[in-house]
Amino acid sequence: MFAWLGGWTVGGFFAIYCWLWNVKGQETINLSTTELQHIRRMPFFQKSKEYDLSSMRKLRAQVQNGSMFGFNNHLEF
Repeated sequence: MFAWLGGWTVGGFFAIYCWLWNVKGQETINLSTTELQHIRRMPFFQKSKEYDLSSMRKLRAQVQNGSMFGFNNHLEF
């Protein structure tokens, strides 16, 4: 019984997290002379990652092809 309730609780938190990201999530990329900063913001939560520009090589943008119903798309966590 505890495993079943625990599974539903974890699934509920995951569903709330996904809903909040779709409703209020923001993704920001800041570029300075020394670093690239990637920030993901949601209500009550923020995750930031910094990358040193001197160690980065051959950056490029990639266009994602496919429809929203295809198997190539997924949620990014």
